[in-house]
Amino acid sequence: MNDSIKLSVIIVSWNVAEQIERCLLSIDKYLSKINKEVIVIDNNSTDQTKDLIKQRFPGVKLIINSINKGFAAANNQGAQIAQGEYFLILNPDTEFIDESLGSALAFMDQQQNIGICGINIINRDQSDQLSIRPFPDLYSQIITLGKLNNIWPQLNKHYLSINFDYHQSQSVASISGACFLIKSKVWSQLNGFDEHFFIWFEEVDLCYRCQQSGLTVYYYAPACIIHDGAQSFSQLLPWAKQKLFNRSLLYYFRQHQPGWQLIILRLLLPFNYLLTILQTLVSTTKNVYTIVRSKN
Repeated sequence: MNDSIKLSVIIVSWNVAEQIERCLLSIDKYLSKINKEVIVIDNNSTDQTKDLIKQRFPGVKLIINSINKGFAAANNQGAQIAQGEYFLILNPDTEFIDESLGSALAFMDQQQNIGICGINIINRDQSDQLSIRPFPDLYSQIITLGKLNNIWPQLNKHYLSINFDYHQSQSVASISGACFLIKSKVWSQLNGFDEHFFIWFEEVDLCYRCQQSGLTVYYYAPACIIHDGAQSFSQLLPWAKQKLFNRSLLYYFRQHQPGWQLIILRLLLPFNYLLTILQTLVSTTKNVYTIVRSKN
């Protein structure tokens, strides 16, 4: 750790040139008072992401991977060279709109028992994103695999934290991986992200292990950031996204839940994949119909 660097901003990119440009510009504008370094780990982008960073943001430390190593492994790469007292794990499709992250850092300085701190993640219309979650349990994930969250969100209102007060700072189970602060010494104690997670659930696992170590995960309401959401993985086909989600879900349950629950989830996977296929067919049919209708 370099005592002169307060914050290491760690961003993983994959074909997000437009989004990461806005993100980095907002860091320059709103985090200018924080002594920081910015590290970007590019997971083999094929768009202009790498060239954009080299040309427009020469102060950024850029790591270029020859393959897509996934979110967890790439963040660990960045953390290995990071020198800050705190790490800010940040998605490239986020954008700061004020200097409030500084108040979150000041708050963390006063709290020895807090290991991880999330902030208020909002949409572009300033509404709150549902970024706080309890730890996954069997019921919530049966509902999720059955794709009922979008149809009847009230069935899973506890897991989705629909009634969470995003204007109240408080201890929580887990925060969103889109943007969170973690003390670098805590990151080291926890050995960073578990690289068995390619994407999804890696931050939940980290929060779980943080609390198992005796530290608190905290939500700090006064600080906020815009998050567009799913910009990288919107490039994947629904089947591919579902497969990655399911793999991470099963691994999380293997690590932290009784074996019989893992068996039940495995038995549900064929049904889940069938629903994914049907959902994709319906969506594709609607899109084709809309295009044809617009031309007539």
